[in-house]
Amino acid sequence: MHRYRLDIGTIAELCDLLSLESQTACSHTIPVPVTVTAALHFHATGAIQTTAGDRSCICQSSVSKILTDVTDALFHRERECIMYPIEDVEQNRTKHKLYQLSGFPNVLGVIDCTHIAIPPNRKYHRSLTVQVFCDAQSIIMDVVAKYPDSCHDSFIVESSALF
Repeated sequence: MHRYRLDIGTIAELCDLLSLESQTACSHTIPVPVTVTAALHFHATGAIQTTAGDRSCICQSSVSKILTDVTDALFHRERECIMYPIEDVEQNRTKHKLYQLSGFPNVLGVIDCTHIAIPPNRKYHRSLTVQVFCDAQSIIMDVVAKYPDSCHDSFIVESSALF
């Protein structure tokens, strides 16, 4: 949980869901759980690829390929895993739960933006402004992570699919 921000059962489900093949690198096979946990470590900590590889005993070039494969697999499954409440019954249930939590009526979710640091290169320290939208159970329904830190939150909202 500390290392990957997910428990072992969720990691196992993620391995099954992503339908990844074992990776081959330098004549060694990298099992799917190691592939997924290396990518999770990289994403959860913001570490550089070498550090993520060291933790899993994988070279940097293999981590680079793993990140591409795991990220592509995650994006391929986004429509199956991230769904807005469409039916009136679902929307009313979500609104009721959020009303119980916050006291605000007719709310389908909560939204906020935050700055995520990107490891600096020799000259620049950079960050992204990331927008996250969650439902009453803190399930992420939408993420926008493509704008630099100089973008205002309202611009990101107006440019998102939510708007």
